[in-house]
Amino acid sequence: MMQSVKAFFKNLKIQNKIFLFFSMMILLLSVIIGSFSYIYASNIILKKTLVQSEETIEQLSQNIDHNITLINEKLSYLTYNPLVQKQLKVDGRNMTLAESNSARREMSKFMVQVYHSAILDDIQIYGDYAQEYYICSRDQRIQYDQSDEYIQLARAANGQNIIINDDQTKGIQIVKKITDVVTLESLGVLRASLKRSVIQKTIDQIDFASDGSIMVLDGDGKFVVGDSSFAAPELLSRIIDRSGTFEYRTNNMVYQVVYKKSTYTNWNTIGILPQSALRHE
Repeated sequence: MMQSVKAFFKNLKIQNKIFLFFSMMILLLSVIIGSFSYIYASNIILKKTLVQSEETIEQLSQNIDHNITLINEKLSYLTYNPLVQKQLKVDGRNMTLAESNSARREMSKFMVQVYHSAILDDIQIYGDYAQEYYICSRDQRIQYDQSDEYIQLARAANGQNIIINDDQTKGIQIVKKITDVVTLESLGVLRASLKRSVIQKTIDQIDFASDGSIMVLDGDGKFVVGDSSFAAPELLSRIIDRSGTFEYRTNNMVYQVVYKKSTYTNWNTIGILPQSALRHE
């Protein structure tokens, strides 16, 4: 076989040998240029997709902040309501049963204005003067073993809305100290339980590639919502800035991690994409 090929080349005219040589060189150059062009284009697509992923995660973080901000504003409106504050100044120990029932009905009218069963599990107000008001759409009242802890955290925050990712309850607790708008005297504490499904729905509305995963962690690294399968200490230990991206290897797979820390809740919104999916996108 080799002898036949050698004989074929030996019998070629010089012009044909030159033509064949240059043809092979052009073919070789085309393969080299094509390979470099593919790698270059692939890197451009990778960078573009990565930038889009960073923008998506940042937008998602802002959306979560926006939703929680709206809820906090409604709860603050309830605590600053003059009629609510007036009622909380009444000593519940001196109220008759009829007066107590009337107060509960009046307070329920104000509380129902900010309560939405699709967003909140319940709202509760602990008055400093032996009063307590509660609203919930469920037949049975939700019991919280950490009520005293919530009250202490709210009082320590001195009027700021505190978000508590309590993994012992299904909801995310929002607590706020209620103070007299004139004298700044303490009147009580408001607690509301935000449904985790509200945050999950915000994630579900985001298009983050079919193979991508998103999870949200609080400032202490505890899971809030999303895909918890990537909540490994090795990954979390690399989230040190307000935002960033890095390569993460696990289970013989290479992932690109994109994250953004909220300036409002201090939560981390994290996107995880296989690098193969990045190039495919």
